[in-house]
Amino acid sequence: MKNHIDAVYFISLEDNPEPWDAFYMEASRKFPDLKLHKVSAVDTRTVEKSLAALKEYNFRVSPVGEIQRFYFSTSYGAVGCYMSHYKCWKDHLDRGYNTILVLESDALLEHVIEFLEDPKCFTEHDASAMNFIQLNYRNPVPELNERWESENPGKKLYWQVIPPYYRGQHRLYNLLDLGSRYMEMHEGTESYLVSRSGARSFINVTHKPSQLMDCRFKPNTASWPFKNVTYSKSEWDMDGGPVICVAVDKLVGYMHSTFRLIGGYYPCIGLNTEHESEILNNGPMGGLKKWMINEVMESDTWEYWKKND
Repeated sequence: MKNHIDAVYFISLEDNPEPWDAFYMEASRKFPDLKLHKVSAVDTRTVEKSLAALKEYNFRVSPVGEIQRFYFSTSYGAVGCYMSHYKCWKDHLDRGYNTILVLESDALLEHVIEFLEDPKCFTEHDASAMNFIQLNYRNPVPELNERWESENPGKKLYWQVIPPYYRGQHRLYNLLDLGSRYMEMHEGTESYLVSRSGARSFINVTHKPSQLMDCRFKPNTASWPFKNVTYSKSEWDMDGGPVICVAVDKLVGYMHSTFRLIGGYYPCIGLNTEHESEILNNGPMGGLKKWMINEVMESDTWEYWKKND
């Protein structure tokens, strides 16, 4: 294996050991020199567990905007998901690695192994030029979508799906060339590569989220969910983190859309729906209506993290 990856970090819940066991058995046999780290996911699948984890790790939650407040109020696992990735970034820096592969337990194993086996998948040039490379294919590549639809008359490909047909093209797409919709929506963190400088950037913005404040002045370019939202200065008086103010995949999208990271996209790893990690307890985000938000706002879970204040 000559793809310039120093180590793999595999995020796994303690009560769901099968995905890690399967990955370790296969990867350790095929890549004996590759360092494999199991990262115990921070379990926040209930309000009680989330509040306890926030205290244990000394994190705060301060979502920006109504959509993110709704998301964290209904998706308790989002807190644990963010902290689990933070653990990977921190250990990455502590160990002095250059580039690591981060996987959640629902990354499709066969695709991961294929990726690691292919010497063309990640070159020395990519390693030196990119801070972050998204590997899942839940995000849009317009030119591929258009090609697929032209080859399948009468069928419509939803923007967030990249068919496995396109895997193995060995092409790294620069995020800046894929259009604003990709960077705004940026779906998922089940498989990605991150450099040392990329990990440091994610940690820095977690500890000083006021760096996100510039999105107020760029309503047409800021990453969703910051787009077209205005915040008061008091909402940003929260430095001295770590602070979770947005879902971890949306933080990544923000970092790209503001040119804070040089990112790429290599759609090659799918999502294993049979072994979903359950790190997230997703709320009804699709087609969100005002009445849905109002209903949650009247519930006991609305902004539940404030119970720790």
